[in-house]
Amino acid sequence: MEMASVTAGDGQSTCMQSCYNMIAAFLGVGILTLPYALSIAGWLGLLLFIAVAMVCCRTALLLERCMRGNESDAQSYGDMGYKAFGRSGRIVASLIGSIELYLSSISLLLLVSENLNYLFPHTVFYLGHLKLGEKKLFTVCTALVMLPTLFSTNVTKLSFISGLGTLGIFVIILAMLWVGGTSGYGFQDRAKVVSWKGISISTSLFLTCFGGHSVLPTLYNSMKNKQQFTKVLLLSFSCNSIVYLIVAVGGYLIFGGETCPQITLNFPKRELGSKIALYTSLVIPLSRYPLLISPVADAIEDGLPKQYKKQLIRIVIRFILLIITTLIACFFPYFESLMAIVGSFSVVLTSLLFPCCCYLKLRGGEKFNVKFIEILGIIVFGIMTGVTGLYFVVFDLVHGAG
Repeated sequence: MEMASVTAGDGQSTCMQSCYNMIAAFLGVGILTLPYALSIAGWLGLLLFIAVAMVCCRTALLLERCMRGNESDAQSYGDMGYKAFGRSGRIVASLIGSIELYLSSISLLLLVSENLNYLFPHTVFYLGHLKLGEKKLFTVCTALVMLPTLFSTNVTKLSFISGLGTLGIFVIILAMLWVGGTSGYGFQDRAKVVSWKGISISTSLFLTCFGGHSVLPTLYNSMKNKQQFTKVLLLSFSCNSIVYLIVAVGGYLIFGGETCPQITLNFPKRELGSKIALYTSLVIPLSRYPLLISPVADAIEDGLPKQYKKQLIRIVIRFILLIITTLIACFFPYFESLMAIVGSFSVVLTSLLFPCCCYLKLRGGEKFNVKFIEILGIIVFGIMTGVTGLYFVVFDLVHGAG
């Protein structure tokens, strides 16, 4: 879900390089919620997971068909919107992409603050009569640490840092398996078959792991042999799905019904493997925040007159975005709820509905046939998932349930 993590190339990327870039682009912090998503849905959630993976892979293939027919025009997601729907299409595509990235950047602050609160509970700081306790304190501290990263606009350096974040995710996966095998939890069968009330939110959380379609035009145009893009798509989705299944099933088997919204919060703090995973989970958001916020800041800069496009203005825009992000993170209660909103709103729009609409507009010359019914089914699935997911997330927030 990080369209900034891959930069537009000159068409020189090999198949394997593109495959790595796509795997890294889709592999985000949403993976930490997968065991929880499975725990609130039960084992039936695996069928939902497979369905979500297949639908998102299918919409990625639809998007590729659109790009293949318009190679010279579709250099970005906004260009795809322009080609299909004109200027308004470009604006809408850029807007929903920026919203997805900005919500994801807020989730990174929540992720760090909740993990720090787990490591150092009951921490309070007084500034005169102002009291900053636990979550708010850690959110502000995290924002201060992130501040220097905003001064760099060198995408190559930022991409390298983000690559370390991807490596960190695999460290957490290994630590989870280590905890399951050595710390007394074991691989216990304390799991339920199905929980109908958790189906909607579970589906939304699954969607966050497959919502990276915004990066596909950039990846497509960076490839030397664009005819191999379908192979890259299928291989990348397969690899990511396997990793996701290992985390979801492994975490659920280890912790069962006690699985926390972030799998790292289940790790015993005294275990060496747990400490490595917990501190690694703090580094991942720090490495990914600049890449998430840069496209949002760039979109704002593009709307400014030329005389305002200076380095100082760029820094000010990023600083203001960080302040707003911090304020929202301070008062938004739950990491998993925000991730569910990202899935049911942003990912549904960018990864399900947008590719289908673009295909019908650009390549949908066929009348009422099997492919049309398939695309219509995906649109209905996306709308139902988005509406029900948002409803239950808001319902839980109103009633104070995380």
